[in-house]
Amino acid sequence: QNYLEFSRAGLTKTDLRILPLLEQSNAEIADQLFLSIGTVKNHVTNMYCKLGVNTRLAAHSWARAHGLGCATCPRPLIKCLSCAEE
Repeated sequence: QNYLEFSRAGLTKTDLRILPLLEQSNAEIADQLFLSIGTVKNHVTNMYCKLGVNTRLAAHSWARAHGLGCATCPRPLIKCLSCAEE
């Protein structure tokens, strides 16, 4: 799967960086990605709407089901996007 496929679902590059980390708190995600907590909260809320879910667990399950892994799993797409931004 590639970024274009996820962008058609309405997910931004930042959404794709946050989504696999949802087992962490907003503060932990913000610290790890150098974002404000408010920015993380906004992305999480927007992702719920885009994915048609209403919990972090459901969004995290969606991410895993679509090959995005999680913070403790390999994340080739996320790693690739991070490299592309540098």
